Amino acid sequence: MSVPKVYIVSTGRSGTTFLYRFFLKYYPDFQITHQTRWSRVINILGNFPVRQKFKIRLLLTAFKILKHQQIPVTTLDPLLSLPIAEMLDQNSTEKIKIIHLVRHPKDFVISFLYWKSTSFSKIILHNFIPFWQPSALFNGVGFIKWCRMSKYNKFCWTWNFKNAKFHSLSKDYDYLLLKLEDLTNEGSKAAWDKMINFIGLPHKEIDYDSFIGKRINKSDKNKTAKRKYTEDKLKALCQTYCGSLADTLGYKI
Repeated sequence: MSVPKVYIVSTGRSGTTFLYRFFLKYYPDFQITHQTRWSRVINILGNFPVRQKFKIRLLLTAFKILKHQQIPVTTLDPLLSLPIAEMLDQNSTEKIKIIHLVRHPKDFVISFLYWKSTSFSKIILHNFIPFWQPSALFNGVGFIKWCRMSKYNKFCWTWNFKNAKFHSLSKDYDYLLLKLEDLTNEGSKAAWDKMINFIGLPHKEIDYDSFIGKRINKSDKNKTAKRKYTEDKLKALCQTYCGSLADTLGYKI
């Protein structure tokens, strides 16, 4: 199979593992990668608050030292999504396809808040490892406001920051917006077919009915934000941090 150069970029907790398993089952020759050995290191380096040119040199050096040699040809690794978005050369003549995989901000935040507390390693990574996530403090948010932001606020900001970066790629690259919800609703076949056509993969017999109504990255809302926030407050916070971009991406808050 001729493998196109495709980057599926995502915030995480938006169905990347679900999509990866789909490719493994139906298109094993596509050889797309998910999370590789050094993804965590690249993720942290990509969130360092340094100037753009230095960050790109840092990332390219890291890929070389860690024996990647280059950005993976095809990947849907959420840990590499932001570094890849930073490193893409807009002046390159190489044909690159971008699939922007996104999830409703409120569902993403609740899912992330629950998921990051489900194991000791996740608690350490998300609470004690510097620059595991991009920081609002180094991206235009003042120190006092940053100190006052709850974890829920910060994850709303993260959703907006990352997805704004991914959506900006639509100006320079062959781009497809793919909503997680569209892959599991009653009309999911149309969304799957659109993705397959966009990548240029051959059509196969696929059990689309098995995707309908499937819960992806499910979480127990009662154990996370629901204990501190009413539904109205959750919506208000999402509207504050994500409202404009959510509208652009076709979500109602």
